[in-house]
Formats: sequence, C-alpha cells, structure tokens
Amino acid sequence: KNLDVNESGNNLPTIVLIHALNPYGFATNRRVNEDNIDINRNILDLKHFEFVKSRNPNYAKYVDMDETMNPTWFPFHNVIVTKVCMLFMTIKSIILYGMLSIKTAMVAGNYHKATGFGFGGFEASTSALNLFKVTLDVLDIPNQASELVLIDVHTGLGESGVDTLLMEADDSNDDYLEAIFPIEYHTNQNATNKRFVLGGLKERALRSSNALHNTPTPTKKSPLLAGGYELTIGTTTHFCEGALAPRLHGPNKICVTQEFGTVGAITVGQVLIAENYAHHYGNAEEKAYFLSQLKDCFYVQTDEWKKRVLHRGEAVFYQALKKLSS
Repeated sequence: KNLDVNESGNNLPTIVLIHALNPYGFATNRRVNEDNIDINRNILDLKHFEFVKSRNPNYAKYVDMDETMNPTWFPFHNVIVTKVCMLFMTIKSIILYGMLSIKTAMVAGNYHKATGFGFGGFEASTSALNLFKVTLDVLDIPNQASELVLIDVHTGLGESGVDTLLMEADDSNDDYLEAIFPIEYHTNQNATNKRFVLGGLKERALRSSNALHNTPTPTKKSPLLAGGYELTIGTTTHFCEGALAPRLHGPNKICVTQEFGTVGAITVGQVLIAENYAHHYGNAEEKAYFLSQLKDCFYVQTDEWKKRVLHRGEAVFYQALKKLSS
C-alpha cells in the first residue's frame, strides 16, 4: 500500500521470506535449538568456526562469570527460591563486573561449553546449513542478484514496542540509511503535542575487526542497544555483510537487524539464564515456569505491542521494497 506497483513496472525485486530459522525453539518456547545452540551465534563458515574454537574461552570474561551464567544448583528446586537466588547473583555480578561487561559476556557467544548459556555450537547447525543452502545455492544470490536488503526481525532489546535498526560498524552512510528508513514519530494529542518515537531508531555495532582478535575490549562509547556486541559474530547480519553483500555489484547492499523492544534488559538476561538452568538441571515446575517467562520476554502479550510490531514491520518492509524498486 505504500508502493505504487504500476509506477514500478517490472522493477519489483524478488521477495524472499524465511520464517523461523529455529523451528524447535518456536515449538518449545526456547531461544536455542534441539542441541542447545543459539542459531544467531552459529551462522559461521569453517574458517570462522576454527577461529572461535581456537581462541581463549575467557575472551569476553565468560569463564570469569561462569557461576552467574551457568548455575547448576539452587536449593529446594523451587521457583521462588530460584528467582531470589538469581536476583542476588545478578546484583553481585553487576557490582563485580558492571553492566556492560556482563552484557558483552552474555551476547558474545560461547563456543566451548555445550550446556552453557549462549552456546554457538562446534559446527554449523542444520538451521545455519539451510540458510546457506537457500541463499547461496537455491537462490544463488551472489550471482543472481545485484542489490540486496536483508532485514532480520528480532525482539528483546529496547523500549517496549519501539524498533531499532542495528547495523555493522561502517559509519560512512548514515544519511543514506536515514533517507531509506526514517525515524517515525507519533504526536500525543494533548495540550503539549509532544512527539514520541514509534520506531526506526538506528545504532551500529562498533565491531569493526574487534571480534576477530582474542582479547579486544568493548568501548565505553558503545551505543545503547548495540553496546556489548563488539565481540559478537555468527549472526545473520554478520553472514549478510561477509558472504552476500560484498559479492553484489549494485549500489544498494543493506544488512540490518530490526530489533523490537519487549521488557527490561536485566529481566531478559535473568530469564534466559534461569531457563537454561531449568532445562538442564531443574524440575518440571521450574522448566514450565521459566519457559513461560521466556516467551513473555520475547513476545509481549498486549494488543498495543502486537499492533506496533505489525505496523513498524510493515513500514520497514515497504521502505526497503521502495528503495530497491526505484
């Protein structure tokens, strides 16, 4: 509806929708797949897997925080007790390490502990292999396409219902991206007429080459959402930037993650860790409870949140379609 198809003629691009890279996770409400692999840390080729498995497991202070990341026992196997213990562990870790270091350890990926939080796998999962097959073999994007906009839709970080477009560290074309995906505002119809952001915020992961060294450190100037992702690879946008975009010859090669906010970041982190604990060591009550909590962390059960996600998802989709059709 935001694109005049008649004006575009035969210039409409090929549209590919890939739903649920992790069907096991969808079926069970887990973030990870049947092998405890976080798919969005697993989209790596052989060269990158050799790298991540060879580096120091403590490159992001993950081993230092292992007690917090990977608890194996809580007294009484009771949901309330587990939640209280998680709260005290969180406070202790924040005091010892600080929020940015904790986030970095959580999102950087772990490639040495299969039952651990944030496990990126020892090799490419079936989901990653399927993505490679669809994009590189079946569609043959590097040879059949000249331009590309990849939008990977996620939920979890940021203000509830507001989307942020997360991109790689190249800072040369911010104005170009803002022209394609402008920030959308809503005006509050009261006496103040104050404007509120509906979505379209933008941040860059200040990764550059940092993630390909053993002992890099995150910068204190990291942006709000993307901060802490300096050491993170194996994501869909990392794959897009490394394997798809460089091989295309057209001017438009855009790889973004559209991240919709849900609940507070601390809550998301606590529940992710608690769910991994419950899956491996908890009883039936703990497993059921934290699976339910995990779903609520990534899928907010309100009509307002759902309407915002649908509205902004459609908006960004048509903005990308319009750019590639112009």
